[in-house]
Amino acid sequence: MSSRAFVLCLCAAIEACGSRSALVDVGPTEVDSGSGGLGGGSGTTAVGGSGGAAGAAGAGPECKDLVALAPPALLNGQNALFDAPPVLAVAPGVSDEVVLATRAMSSGPSNGIRHTSFRPWGTWPPPDLGASLQMTLAGTEISDDYFVAPSTPGRFALLASPSTGPVLLTAVAPAQDYAGPQLPVLGASPSFLAEGIEGVQLLGMSSTKNELYAQLGRSESDPKATTISTIGCADSQIFGAATPLGSNWLIAYSNGEHAPVAVCGNPTGAGDPKRIDIVSITTGHEVASLATLPVAAPVTELAAAAHQNGMYLVWREAGVANPPARWARFDAVQLSFVAKGELGGLDDHPVGLSAAPFGEGLAVAYVTAKAGMQPQLVVQLQDPFGKVVARASRPSFHPARVALVPSYEHRRLLVGQHDGNSAIALLRFDCVP
Repeated sequence: MSSRAFVLCLCAAIEACGSRSALVDVGPTEVDSGSGGLGGGSGTTAVGGSGGAAGAAGAGPECKDLVALAPPALLNGQNALFDAPPVLAVAPGVSDEVVLATRAMSSGPSNGIRHTSFRPWGTWPPPDLGASLQMTLAGTEISDDYFVAPSTPGRFALLASPSTGPVLLTAVAPAQDYAGPQLPVLGASPSFLAEGIEGVQLLGMSSTKNELYAQLGRSESDPKATTISTIGCADSQIFGAATPLGSNWLIAYSNGEHAPVAVCGNPTGAGDPKRIDIVSITTGHEVASLATLPVAAPVTELAAAAHQNGMYLVWREAGVANPPARWARFDAVQLSFVAKGELGGLDDHPVGLSAAPFGEGLAVAYVTAKAGMQPQLVVQLQDPFGKVVARASRPSFHPARVALVPSYEHRRLLVGQHDGNSAIALLRFDCVP
């Protein structure tokens, strides 16, 4: 599928197809408590003292501040120890449930993936947290990178790399002892896993030669995994993320500065991953190159969140001590990046980036990495053009990646971290209108 054909298909599904907006380059911003919210309203910010983002039509629910509920909820591993950060996803077919999965160490050298589902948006801490904790891929050693995503109703997908080889599970029951078929996938290390579309799951795997393989995995009714394409390659590790858009997916990934677009037959001489490419992929295996964003230094982290017209990207680059993180919004109708800027405060030095949609805006969570300072967990909301409208921070449990998921009505956020010992810590942040 060509990029023009992709846009024509997309325009049929997006009412705002004819809209146009200029590129907005937004620098780092800070917001005082009580600033204008995503849905508009007055307030004071530390950048020019302007009001809320009332001019951004449909930007999301009004949110002037974020408040952390106390105490944090802790999930213990019963007879196993959790030794890695969790991953979170909305439970498929159940809008008020969240799926949690994390690596667990049992007695001896073997481990597996523990998973459960619970309802975090009502009573806090959630009374059903850990009520039904299941184990999948038991008896194997799991690598550091694993992902979950919604699959078919009542099931979620899991991408992991156990010692027996990387696999995709497309039909795991969140809180039951059922995992469905295990589909072997090509590659060495999981890179991303996207929400399923029509019983098909999109995943990305990195090779030992720093290639990125995009693959499709079908549900238990037709259990198989198919490689679509080697969409990227570089002289060092590639990072990727994907979100659904209509009946397609958008993939954002770092790529070698000399690599071909959307394909790589030979990684030799591809260069440092100093650009971010966007491609679309259909459930019928069609790939279209949509846009490229040059960056100043190799990408070392990348996350993405869906937007009704495209996707948000957040990433971090190497090259200097404590580099800032950056964000951009890609518009799939205009085939361009319509807004971009730095992420977080001037001295945050974010690591462990996680992103989620919040209305039409963007929610991000990360850990600060200031030398000599206790790491802080930061949760931030911004409108589609980068105006920070709410921000909260608290001491971080662990200087590692975080997981982030919004509530179904986009008024609350759930953040998951490893607690630094052997449990998972969950924190909820609620909007104050």
